[in-house]
Amino acid sequence: DAKRKAEEANKEVANLTDAIEKRKSANTVISDGQHDWGDKETAINDWRRKSLIEPRSRETEEEGEPDCWIDRYCSGLEDPTWFYSHKAPSLKSELPVFSGKAFDWFWWIDLYRSMVHDQIISAGEKLAILKSRLSGEQLDIVQGLGGGEPAYKSALSRIKQAAGRRDVMRVAHLSELDRMDLGRDQTAFRRFAEKTRTHFFDLTRIG
Repeated sequence: DAKRKAEEANKEVANLTDAIEKRKSANTVISDGQHDWGDKETAINDWRRKSLIEPRSRETEEEGEPDCWIDRYCSGLEDPTWFYSHKAPSLKSELPVFSGKAFDWFWWIDLYRSMVHDQIISAGEKLAILKSRLSGEQLDIVQGLGGGEPAYKSALSRIKQAAGRRDVMRVAHLSELDRMDLGRDQTAFRRFAEKTRTHFFDLTRIG
């Protein structure tokens, strides 16, 4: 059993090393490919420096950001990709409430698009579901909106401007990385590895 656990830990290290090398070639987080994940402060500082001096291409921005469809849709450049769903009445209960945390924005808005925006329901219904899945300041932003697709587009645009601010998201991810503890056992290490990988993945998309 100890041998198996050691092999699993070694596999995790190999996966992390491979991820670092891939991000190196994509001009993202790691600058020289020599960082150890335990030396997270150095890796984070490298990412901060590269994000300031190496802007991303437009192609990378359009492909890598889960909320870029909002701008295209609100500008009339993209229609929804409609899929008929028998689950439309239950979408409100299935879609989780947005936490309001900046580092939850990408996965939540991507799920919202799939579960609500691309379904064959009216813009008014989509707006109602959107409101029901927001709370606090985010809900206040769209609470008074009504009136079909124009109001729905306005709500999407306002939410993205508030919850999808890249500077706020960047700070949120970096703060989470700063607070993370490597841990002392293999289970804690795997948890650290997965969380770190997730934060760095979103940081590469933010730029």
